[in-house]
Amino acid sequence: MNERGGRINLTQAQLTALINERVAEALAAVPVGGQHAQPPVCTFKTFMDCRPSTFSGIEGAVGLLHWFEKLESVFEMCECPEDRRVKYATGTLEGAALTWWKAQVQLLGLAVANATQWSDFKELIKEEYCSRDDIHKLEVEFFNLKMTGSEIEAYTKRSNELAILCHTMVDPPIKRIELYLKGLVPEIQSHVTSANLGTIQQII
Repeated sequence: MNERGGRINLTQAQLTALINERVAEALAAVPVGGQHAQPPVCTFKTFMDCRPSTFSGIEGAVGLLHWFEKLESVFEMCECPEDRRVKYATGTLEGAALTWWKAQVQLLGLAVANATQWSDFKELIKEEYCSRDDIHKLEVEFFNLKMTGSEIEAYTKRSNELAILCHTMVDPPIKRIELYLKGLVPEIQSHVTSANLGTIQQII
């Protein structure tokens, strides 16, 4: 209808052109990626493209810790959701560690095993590959850890590693601070102590 109430007569070509114009206008108004675009999905290929480390069980407690750290970095990089983390992480197991996981799958069932929370999985595999003797040795090392010369970065790195593996020694947090300060060389220890810093993050 036109403004006077009359009928507008369009040829088929004109009608097609008008429709195409309106469609183009509508598409131009939609944000790049689409108004309802879905976020990218983290597939196993996406995960593996980020080059996660492997773990076979012979690397020891510190090797297991490094495997955790690398995996968690990859999880963040590829935005891996919690419900896929164990499934993808166990895809990087090799040798004895892979055999151990297959036994867990047989015991629990594949669906239940893959649905394990990442934090629970870490405790499970630590029980297998960080024996009580291993943890005791690390606790002794942690208690006696000392800074050598001016190598504060190496001291801090090792202290952080041991704090993760020997978590009972750093709870409450004040125990973590005390252990860290105890191992510093005297001149640095006195400087840090006089600064009266309240958290390990501030101290490190």
